[in-house]
Amino acid sequence: MNTLIVFGGKMWLFGGKDDSGTLKNDVWNSADGISWTQITASANFSARSNHASAEFDSKMWVTGGHDGSNYLTDVWHSADGSAWTQSSTGVIPARAEHTLSSFNGTLWILGGFNGNVYLNDAWVSADGSIWTQDCGLEDPAAAFDTGVSGHAAAVMDGMLWVLGGTTATDT
Repeated sequence: MNTLIVFGGKMWLFGGKDDSGTLKNDVWNSADGISWTQITASANFSARSNHASAEFDSKMWVTGGHDGSNYLTDVWHSADGSAWTQSSTGVIPARAEHTLSSFNGTLWILGGFNGNVYLNDAWVSADGSIWTQDCGLEDPAAAFDTGVSGHAAAVMDGMLWVLGGTTATDT
């Protein structure tokens, strides 16, 4: 799975897998969804799928995912899609199939899967470098009643909404 966001009046597409199953770290954009321009065939972040992306602080952000062998912990940002800077790594527990959202002037990472556990945690950052666990697995006020991955998140009416996804009890 790749990710798609809107930034600077264009749609931006990051990484994922191609038709042969090869993981990618390419970046593309389009103003109309018909004509696409490859900005880079190989961004500084590693090839990955099931990562998350968002627009925040006039930058595009990519975090986590799976590189074919490992669940990732890194956070990257770019203002142009070509030059990427790593903001943090190893601060947030490794995960894929999570969401990344911009809400109330901060970035939010919610849930996901780490290969063993469906996560019910929330992490928040005002700058993409310093992250604080808002609630989670060991906290009785966890972000979710149960761990969830593959969910969707959106901001509307001053609230951060989380919908759908898969839990450990889904069959």
